[in-house]
Amino acid sequence: MIFSIEIAYGWEGGIYKEAIKMPETINGREKIKAYLSANDISIASLATMYGMSKQDLSDYLAGRKKNPKANQVILKIISDFKLS
Repeated sequence: MIFSIEIAYGWEGGIYKEAIKMPETINGREKIKAYLSANDISIASLATMYGMSKQDLSDYLAGRKKNPKANQVILKIISDFKLS
């Protein structure tokens, strides 16, 4: 699975702004959820392994939180469990 970051440049209100579009992690999130289900691993257990709250990990896996930290966690889990 390859992810890329797109950078968009533009003027807004006379100020030059740079926006970074985060990679979409739908496939990665689905792979993680399928792996957890198939191996009877709870989100709470996985969250503990990564030193985070169950609610944050649940939000990341559901796509409710889409930020750099969410992408980093999703990609780390995919890498650690070799899900790609």
